[in-house]
Amino acid sequence: MGVLRLLTKSDYLLRETLIGLKRGGWMNWAAVSTVTVLLFLFGISLQTSWQLEGLLNQFGSQLEVSVYLETGIQAADLQAIVTALPGVASVGTIPKEEAWSNLLHEMGLSDIQGVTDQLDGNPLVDELKVKAANAEVVPMLAAKLKQIQGVDKVQYVDEAVQRIAQLNRGLNWVSLGMTTVLSLTRSP
Repeated sequence: MGVLRLLTKSDYLLRETLIGLKRGGWMNWAAVSTVTVLLFLFGISLQTSWQLEGLLNQFGSQLEVSVYLETGIQAADLQAIVTALPGVASVGTIPKEEAWSNLLHEMGLSDIQGVTDQLDGNPLVDELKVKAANAEVVPMLAAKLKQIQGVDKVQYVDEAVQRIAQLNRGLNWVSLGMTTVLSLTRSP
């Protein structure tokens, strides 16, 4: 009995909908089409905004600050101090021996000892690779890193960080604007 009642109601709703569409003509089809297009555009803009924001956040969190230490300072000695700073996601150490070996390997030189002897030793220093929690904290983090005793030089790409942050803010405003416009056009 319940299934028959459901079929009867469904049949009635379907017939009344078709009759209403026939009576209204093209105006009903235009309204339905407009709402469909608006919902589609809203969904696309929302999904695009989420995807781009996720991409920017992922890219922003991969920005690293390179911290070059003074001669004689070990990276392991400063690692705990740097890790405790606010905005630090992770800290990696690169001892000068590893950096020297990598540099010579990238240059295609196989006689590491010969090159080291010619330069009277390894000219490099220990390095810390500090990964920031997000793009906005990188300038503040770099300023704090410069103040640590034993740090010789701090390098990061300031302009890239600022542009990523600006692009992220711009995308948020565009998304908010599209949502507002689509919401206003939908209201009766």
